[in-house]
Amino acid sequence: MRGSFQAKLFFVLSTLIYSFNGLSQYSPKEDSVFIAQKFSEALQQANSEDSLIKLVESNLAFKQSDPQYLDNYYYHRSKYHFQVHNIDEAQKFAELGILLCSETQEWRKMAKFFNIQAIVFSMKGNYSESIKSFNKASRLMDNYGDHYAAALVKNNIANIFISLRDYESAEAYASDSYLYLKEVNDTLYLPSIVGVLAISEVANEDLKAGKKHADECLSLSNDYNNPIGLIVGNIAKGDLLQIEEKYDEAIMSYQRSLELSSFYSQTHYTLLNQTALAKVYFLKGDYKTSILYGEEALAIGQGQNNENVDYSIKKHLAYAYGMAGFYDKAFRMLRDAHEQYLSQTDEETRTIINDILIKYETEKTEKELTEKQLELAKTETELNRKNVLLVLLFGSLLIILLLYFIYRRVQKVKQLKLKFENEKKLFHAISEGEEAERFRISNDLHDGLASSIAGMKMKVELEAIDNGYDAELLMVKLAELHEEVRRISHNLMPIDFKTSSLRDNLAKFCSENDSKNLRIHFNASNN
Repeated sequence: MRGSFQAKLFFVLSTLIYSFNGLSQYSPKEDSVFIAQKFSEALQQANSEDSLIKLVESNLAFKQSDPQYLDNYYYHRSKYHFQVHNIDEAQKFAELGILLCSETQEWRKMAKFFNIQAIVFSMKGNYSESIKSFNKASRLMDNYGDHYAAALVKNNIANIFISLRDYESAEAYASDSYLYLKEVNDTLYLPSIVGVLAISEVANEDLKAGKKHADECLSLSNDYNNPIGLIVGNIAKGDLLQIEEKYDEAIMSYQRSLELSSFYSQTHYTLLNQTALAKVYFLKGDYKTSILYGEEALAIGQGQNNENVDYSIKKHLAYAYGMAGFYDKAFRMLRDAHEQYLSQTDEETRTIINDILIKYETEKTEKELTEKQLELAKTETELNRKNVLLVLLFGSLLIILLLYFIYRRVQKVKQLKLKFENEKKLFHAISEGEEAERFRISNDLHDGLASSIAGMKMKVELEAIDNGYDAELLMVKLAELHEEVRRISHNLMPIDFKTSSLRDNLAKFCSENDSKNLRIHFNASNN
């Protein structure tokens, strides 16, 4: 909030500075009224400005020797130019008025010109000269007994010191002004001046006194129906709440002040409140809303052609844009503020600005580096993605080839298995056929040849008996032949494992094939 204190000077000044109209009433009343009326009409009728001023100047031609008429003319002309923001012309006529008063030795009248001159210096940022002129005006007023006007000028000096961040001096001048106006029970300016004192005290971290005077400001403003006091009081209260980090309550105070300043067309206070709201929303972390109020304040500040106010707003906007991530806008805003006010700032402010610019350049460089790294990361990610795709494709191809190989292997195994099954079936078929053939041959030998031999043996035996010859040798041979045929028949007969065990069949096979020439002994370890 302190950064916006520079703006506060110009706001309070413009409402207090013209309370010294009484100081100009040293010329005849009709001339004073005439001049004041015409310049007032010129303010309200911009299209008739030249003609109205020329009308005043035409009377001036007949009153060149009348210093009182010149005094009023210079004063109202200077005041008029200030009100239309023509600062150089305002300074020109204020200096003509000072020169006139010096020549006529009208020191009391000189105070009002010093007062305008002080404001012009402050608007140009020449604060040291502004304070000198204000002090001259204040001393002249005190010397001639106009302590009331002197108190108002001291309040203006307080605002100058606020803009210079010399809050102790600001509080001292504001306190003098406040104490005098309170002593005389002023109801016109006291509410707003106690608000200025509250702002100074809050800036000095005297929060207790600041709260007391801020509440007093609001109370007096309500009692005396003083809208300017309500505007300033709510600003002081908002400053206090902001320091206490009660941001939502501070926003409410600034909003109340903003509504009043907008309603009463107090553009300078509207600007101040928008600047304050921009700052408090920034502190709250709502950077978009901060930017919104800051841009509105900047538009109004530029309309008032006040470079100091522009600097304060642009600086806060730069911070807000930076925090919101709009680095280009932040840099441009800060660069404009830097170029616009660098020559007018003190060494500390210049160092701060340079540090901010360096910080931004560093952040900008880091951002560019980050963007490059991000771009490289994206490229690397894309390359990795392509590599992954290639790996996936290669892997998929390998899997497909592996699956194809497995499929071929399975198919080959199936074919081998099928071939084996077919060969097995063929073997079984051949075996079954062979066994069937062996069974048939065996039966043929047993039932045919063996039976024939047996019949032949019986016939030979009968013939031998009937004929009385010896057939023993033939009978032996026939018996041996019959036995051999039976053996062959039995050997050809397939083994029937359904009726006998393997042991029994092996034992039988060995016994049948045992002979004198080939002795076979069979022994089984298990039954």
